[in-house]
Amino acid sequence: MHPVAMISAGYVKAFKLVQMSDGTYCFIRDLGLVKGGRGLRHHENLLTLSVRGLIAKLFPLEQFKARLGLG
Repeated sequence: MHPVAMISAGYVKAFKLVQMSDGTYCFIRDLGLVKGGRGLRHHENLLTLSVRGLIAKLFPLEQFKARLGLG
């Protein structure tokens, strides 16, 4: 989903900046507790703050075409 569409769709109501275990920074949205997870929480990755992550979010169609060898 395009970042502008994410904002208008209400995806960014309660997002926060976190550092993932691999060292990258991401904006995530908390989705609540995992059933039977003993306090573990589930989250949705909205945007990865890396060159590769930003390109993937801003140009998803071009990346898909490149993988198929069409572009």
